This record gives sequence, structure tokens and C-alpha cells, in this order.
Amino acid sequence: MEANRLDVGNAVNPCPSEEDKKLVIVKSPNAVNPLVWDYYPLLTIDVWEHAYYVDFQNRRPDYISTFMEKLVSWDAVSARLEVAMARAAEREIEEARKRKEEEEGNFTDKEPAEIFIDGVADDSETD
Repeated sequence: MEANRLDVGNAVNPCPSEEDKKLVIVKSPNAVNPLVWDYYPLLTIDVWEHAYYVDFQNRRPDYISTFMEKLVSWDAVSARLEVAMARAAEREIEEARKRKEEEEGNFTDKEPAEIFIDGVADDSETD
């Protein structure tokens, strides 16, 4: 399993963007949960020694294989994927609606701009 070879010791957040619109594998430093970056993780695994040493000693590949084959609820992962895809579709619909409103000049959610003209006195307010 290729994931067994991930080196996460000095990993950094790769910052996938909204424009990516694809799944990404994120390696986080110091067991940081992807939720702190507002990501929607489908599956997470802790591969630091404290997670597996008691049962697997220095055999990280065995730990990862056991985790993937026997501990992961693939039904739960699949359900999370469905929710993520539905949220992405909703975001795309909302973005398209906003673009259409901007193109049509229909700015209903914004306050009207106040215009002040210098040099023109309005005597009605000073009375």
C-alpha cells in the first residue's frame, strides 16, 4: 500500500483551494486535525508512533494496513463523500447565482450607495 510510505514528520498544509474542486490528501504537522483548516475530511489516520507503537512496535506499514482493511467503516467514508459532493454542488449553484446577479446588475443583498456632491448646499436640512 503506497500510503504506508507517507512521511508526515515535517508535513505542512498544502492549502488546496476552492478552485481545486477535487479530493486531496493532506498531511498535517503534529497531529493537527483538518477540521481546524475548515476542510471536510472523509477519513483521517494518525501515523505518529503513539498511535500504533503498543500494538505494532515499529511496524507502521502493518498498522496502516490493519487500519485500512479492518477498522475503517467504508460506509461512513462513502456517506461523508456524498455529503461533501452535495455541499460542493450547492456552493457551485450559489456561486453561479451570485455571478448571474452581478452580471444583471441586481444587487438586492447590498445597501444602496450614498452619493454626496461637493459644493451643492441643501438648504432644506439647515432650516
